[in-house]
Amino acid sequence: MNTSTPLLELDGLVVEVERAGVAPAAALDGLSLTLAPGEMLGLVGESGAGKSLAGAALLGLLPTGACQTGGEIRFEGRRIDTLAPSALQRLRGRRLGAIFQDPSAALDPLRRVGAQLVETLQVHHRLDRRQAQARALVLLDEVGLPSPRTLLDRHPHQLSGGQRQRVVIALALAGEPALLVADEPTTALDVMLQAQVTALLRRLCRRRGTAVLLITHDLGVVAETCDRVAVLHAGRLVEHGPVEAVLRAPAHPYTRALLACTPTLDAAASGLPRLRIEGLMPRPHERPAGCAFHPRCAQAVARCRTESPPAPPPVLPSGQAGAACWLAPVAEAPEGQA
Repeated sequence: MNTSTPLLELDGLVVEVERAGVAPAAALDGLSLTLAPGEMLGLVGESGAGKSLAGAALLGLLPTGACQTGGEIRFEGRRIDTLAPSALQRLRGRRLGAIFQDPSAALDPLRRVGAQLVETLQVHHRLDRRQAQARALVLLDEVGLPSPRTLLDRHPHQLSGGQRQRVVIALALAGEPALLVADEPTTALDVMLQAQVTALLRRLCRRRGTAVLLITHDLGVVAETCDRVAVLHAGRLVEHGPVEAVLRAPAHPYTRALLACTPTLDAAASGLPRLRIEGLMPRPHERPAGCAFHPRCAQAVARCRTESPPAPPPVLPSGQAGAACWLAPVAEAPEGQA
């Protein structure tokens, strides 16, 4: 994995959302991250943290009422957030792929699986129908679907949830993208299928050298599949670093709280684990002064209530993690990359 030249750079990304009767507020507030070719980065946090909004901004698919007002998005060395919609549309599906959490919504219910795959392949690779059908069979086999020739003639409703999600992965890989944005790709699946699909995604991307931004609330999935993890709270990056370093010794109280909410066999043996963090994620228009986590943090000091700690730099020394917390050690970027 080459980490010297970032494939993706989010630099101070700000996305504001509108709400009737009040001024727009930042739902993403200065988010800076990098992603290297072939790397899997887990973006985690509770609902409302801004994870899916970051993925939507990257893909140029922000919902109505949301607008990027600051920062830059660079992909393969060029800025893409200022591209014309037609240019960004050509980039999506070809160099930028996406997997969404509901495979039923991602597939056309009126068209056969084969027709959808063939069309995608023809659009991105200028294949004739025979060549596209042959490639579609290879893709379905690659994602672990049995009897792929039979599946080509089926409609999405004739497939199981796990089969539909594998078809969506095949569609996302059809353009041979350099980066996949996977937004909660296993939410609708049972635990066994979740494990199979995430293992498949990691294996395929390792084989192809494809980078993955995995958006999830599940730290267990991140621990099994990702190289690095970035933790979002109230639209701000509060901790990031190698998965092993962050999960072994989390420095931010919010990361520790997320880990405490993750069920384990040991916790189950001694009684039910705590399944939620006390309090609620603040909405963008209601974010408190200082650290946005301080009303829910038992370790907060006076400074936490008045001053917002600086986010960790997007590039850290090898093997190290950083946290936006006044009680954590200050993380510094490597020399020349501040």
